[in-house]
Amino acid sequence: MLFVDRVFLVTGAARGIGAAITTRLLDEGAKVVAMDRNDLPADSPWPDLSNFHFFQGDVSRADDVRAVLRLAETSFGGIDVIVNNAGIAQPKGDLLDTDEVEFDRLMAVNVKSIFLFAKYGVPILEKSSHPSIVNVGSAIGLRPRPQLTWYSSSKGAVNIMTKALAIELAPRRIRVNAVCPVGTETDMLKTLAGGEDFQPLLASIPLGRLARAQDVSSAVVFLASDEASFLTGVNLPIDGGRSI
Repeated sequence: MLFVDRVFLVTGAARGIGAAITTRLLDEGAKVVAMDRNDLPADSPWPDLSNFHFFQGDVSRADDVRAVLRLAETSFGGIDVIVNNAGIAQPKGDLLDTDEVEFDRLMAVNVKSIFLFAKYGVPILEKSSHPSIVNVGSAIGLRPRPQLTWYSSSKGAVNIMTKALAIELAPRRIRVNAVCPVGTETDMLKTLAGGEDFQPLLASIPLGRLARAQDVSSAVVFLASDEASFLTGVNLPIDGGRSI
């Protein structure tokens, strides 16, 4: 197992990609503190595990971020890796249809959260022997699609923040990387696609299928592992060739 005695904090962990990441980390022996604004599904097996804690909170609120970091420290003695997975989608549509409140919330969850976890999490990561941050960006932040301007922009910010953080945190031995998945088989995809017709998206992916949550979790595991110990500032496309 790759992560015995290592502590991960995973945001947006209750469902979708975050749930797949959490499951893989637990399978690899990690201790995991999971955070989500929604409660865990009733059938979740995690609360019965001794190496798991759940915190219900908002990643865009500094008080909640500090609280979940304290939980990780008091429960497991620190944090080795922060996985910034939490994110929300913009409904597909004309850029003028998004109102200011929607825009502010999009940027708060997708972008401000990474600022908060860096601001309050880096002092904890500096104490680790294997410190790392893995952000969940998006292929759409590398190559935008029409009618998703503000979502694309938020994920573009995640991708460039990954590179900027990697440069600034390298002297502190903290690696920072990101995975950039194309449309993934989760509930969020319906919002981004404007329904259940995924054919236009599929037509743009050379390998001819959508990403799966397991594709993303495997990449997160790799970037957080010692196998990637000389990688930092990487925005790794998980996109079946779309960004080529």
